[in-house]
Amino acid sequence: MKQEEEEEETPTPRTPRASAAAYNLVLAIMSKRRTWVCLFVLVYATLLSSSWNWLKTILFWFKQQESQASSASEWPALYASVLLGAVFGLLSMVAALAVAVPATLVIWITVVVMLTFFGKAEKGFGC
Repeated sequence: MKQEEEEEETPTPRTPRASAAAYNLVLAIMSKRRTWVCLFVLVYATLLSSSWNWLKTILFWFKQQESQASSASEWPALYASVLLGAVFGLLSMVAALAVAVPATLVIWITVVVMLTFFGKAEKGFGC
């Protein structure tokens, strides 16, 4: 009876070890440069694929409007050009953010490190 109570009260040590092993595995994978390159390529491939599908949809809509219009109206062409510009503009902004955010982080880290080491001298550094 006492053995059963002791077995129930003691937590299984496998859970923390398993989560620690999983954390270490994720940390090891994410510390590799090729992992980040693969994630970068995957995100850009998804963006390009979705924008390509949008472009095909817009052009299909334009051709459909053009074939249905009895008079030579210029409104579908204007709508299509605005939508195409919006798609390319959004894609360009996402690409710019993907480059600007890591660059900004590196600059901020550099500024903090420089302020730390080249700022006011501390007594503990022998100055």
